[in-house]
Amino acid sequence: MKKVIFYILFFVILLGALEIIGRSDWISSFQLRKRASEDSAELRIGYFPNITHAQALIAQQMEYEGRPWFAPRLPAGTKLFWQPYNAGPAAMEGLTLGTIDMSYVGPSPAIMAYIQRGGSVRVVSGSAEGGAALVVRQDVPARAPKDFVGRAIATPQLGNTQDVACRAWLIKNGIPVTTSSGDVQIVPTKNPDQLALFKAGTLEAAWTVEPWV
Repeated sequence: MKKVIFYILFFVILLGALEIIGRSDWISSFQLRKRASEDSAELRIGYFPNITHAQALIAQQMEYEGRPWFAPRLPAGTKLFWQPYNAGPAAMEGLTLGTIDMSYVGPSPAIMAYIQRGGSVRVVSGSAEGGAALVVRQDVPARAPKDFVGRAIATPQLGNTQDVACRAWLIKNGIPVTTSSGDVQIVPTKNPDQLALFKAGTLEAAWTVEPWV
């Protein structure tokens, strides 16, 4: 049986993950799928509509303006389709279901996808570093890890890079958390909803990405 290889663009450069996942190939090595009903190849790209995925946002805009970045680097006639996702686990599900061919994504979901798919995931390259932080509402007196005991921290999605980073930070500092309980409540909250919930006083803190940082 032919193994299907999925490709991922990291939005955070993580050398350890690169070593685990293996040597990466550049974009010219994509085996572009052919639909039986179409004459040209297509490449379906996943991304998140936030600043940490600026490369995807800029590439879309350049394509819209008639000066595409990807086209000169792909076989002639290749059609690009852009699929937005809220966070990494959803994008990796898209890879698994075959609704996209590649995605910009963080290290945690990429590693999980690699493990779950038996190695049929490849890293293309790093594309950004940073862009995420723990943001605390101004009137909340929480600065150290222990200050968040009994409080809630929002993350974009269970298992995404910020969610894993938040849980690791708390556990490292002696604060137990699980997927459903713990001394700190971790609440999956979509990135676009976070600002409104902060303003409404519903959220006290969020481990989130630009432009909310």
